[in-house]
Amino acid sequence: MKKISEGRASVLLIVCCLFWGLSFPLMPLVKAGFKTLEPGMGEAALGATANAWRFLAAGLLLMIPAMFSRRRFTRVEIRAGSALGLTFGSGMFLQILGLAWVVPSVSGMVTAMPVLLAPIAQAFLLRRPVEIKIWFAAGIAIAGCLVLALGPSGSQTAGSFVVPAPFPFAGEIATFGSAIFFTAHILLIDHYGPRCEATALTALMFLVVGLGSLCAALVFGAGPLHTPAAAAVLLSNPTWLWAMLILIVLSSVVAMWVMNRAQHSLSPARAAVLYTLEPVFAVVFSLMLGQENLTLKTLLGGSLIIGAAFISSRD
Repeated sequence: MKKISEGRASVLLIVCCLFWGLSFPLMPLVKAGFKTLEPGMGEAALGATANAWRFLAAGLLLMIPAMFSRRRFTRVEIRAGSALGLTFGSGMFLQILGLAWVVPSVSGMVTAMPVLLAPIAQAFLLRRPVEIKIWFAAGIAIAGCLVLALGPSGSQTAGSFVVPAPFPFAGEIATFGSAIFFTAHILLIDHYGPRCEATALTALMFLVVGLGSLCAALVFGAGPLHTPAAAAVLLSNPTWLWAMLILIVLSSVVAMWVMNRAQHSLSPARAAVLYTLEPVFAVVFSLMLGQENLTLKTLLGGSLIIGAAFISSRD
């Protein structure tokens, strides 16, 4: 897969961040729909179920053009799709689990931790130099994440789906775990991206995530949510249906195809800094949907991260 210009790749990754930011307030809506069917079901089962439905549908949707464009997948694509699916699926599970216990802005900001982890991995694992300005931007971004993650937020509204955490900082810890897997995902795209076709790679990745999530959901006792009767109830709910369709088409198929096509044209460190724009969009959409209030802490943390993205993007 040919590389594209760094400027074009940067614009495409910002579009990815826009669609991913939209997913933060939509995922709680989807989980709430599942919870109406089984009120006593745990957050892990609900999260795995939401990911199973979302990514199996996305994978099947992308498999259509992938199959028409080739007779079979290459060994590299199968290996890459499996590796990307495992890292991305693990990250998504921890992220959606954390979203049960923190508001979308905090989840989005902690998810942006690859802005620090990716440069470290690039420098010490890949043995590729990282510019001084990237290190500086990463430090500013991590400060913004800490501002948002520590202490009471004061931003939760009556329209929020956040539930009490089982122990202090449970949501932040789960979300930080997702950031580690997302960092591995960024490094794997950098490794496999030039050797794989984007549609095939993304379709295989989605199917691995979806099947893994389905197995996890069944292990956690979410079997009653995977029946024709449950599907009929959910599909008759317009709010749930639109939220799920947006997650499948925009936040999954479009965003991840673009990521797999464009990210390998940039260094992992630079891409990670651009991904810090994702939580900014998460805050905007969360405010628009009335899931949280705008607070001074949100403004301060968001401003630090936007500043970090600006510094790192300057030539």
